[in-house]
Amino acid sequence: MKKIFVIGMGPGHPDYLLPAAKEALKQCDLLAGGARLIESAEAFSAKKVETFPLKGELKAWCHQLQEKMQQNPEGQTGLLLSGDTGCHSLVPVLHRYFDPNALILVPGISSIQLFLSHLQLPWTNGPVISLHGRRHQWMDVLRHHFFINLLTDAGSSPDLLAKELLDAGHTEAYMAVGENLSYKHQRLLLGTPAEIIQQAPYQMNVVVISLDATIIKHLQHRKLAMDSITRPSR
Repeated sequence: MKKIFVIGMGPGHPDYLLPAAKEALKQCDLLAGGARLIESAEAFSAKKVETFPLKGELKAWCHQLQEKMQQNPEGQTGLLLSGDTGCHSLVPVLHRYFDPNALILVPGISSIQLFLSHLQLPWTNGPVISLHGRRHQWMDVLRHHFFINLLTDAGSSPDLLAKELLDAGHTEAYMAVGENLSYKHQRLLLGTPAEIIQQAPYQMNVVVISLDATIIKHLQHRKLAMDSITRPSR
């Protein structure tokens, strides 16, 4: 059975790509995934590789990738995922179209993991929820846990989330936004919902929201130190 590498590419910058991922990339003849991930991965290839960018509907793309792999049955394929292979990744979807026993998962550093390290907060404060292409009752989760980590997209940008908080009466909430994490133009922003709205628009980001007074106090102290790790992009 030919194995398929499923490689967590980390938050973006190559400094955060794990050595095991780099070794897997060197073995690949075919790289499949998002265009940004393929561009990053090609720098670590030990040979000229074919690429298969992610386009269109996911089911059709998986079938097309299977056909592509059959053209070179001896070649090594690397499926590239952003962040970590176990944090709201496409692995459950891949199980529908590829033999799970053929997949070798190579973990990576998730954007949430990197952001929480900047904030000096543990994973265990609250759940991680993905809003990528979906609606989620995240407000109910926040009220239950008093803390939440959110993977966002254009339809759930920090300013829109902040407006939802204000509409729900959570003026006491405190937000942290990690934008373009790991890149030289990253921004790390902390503040009330009203302050976060003022910083819009936002690019690629993750968001942390807290209603917990102790964590809010911690974040307010962290805000004072953010200048040393924040590089404004505009």
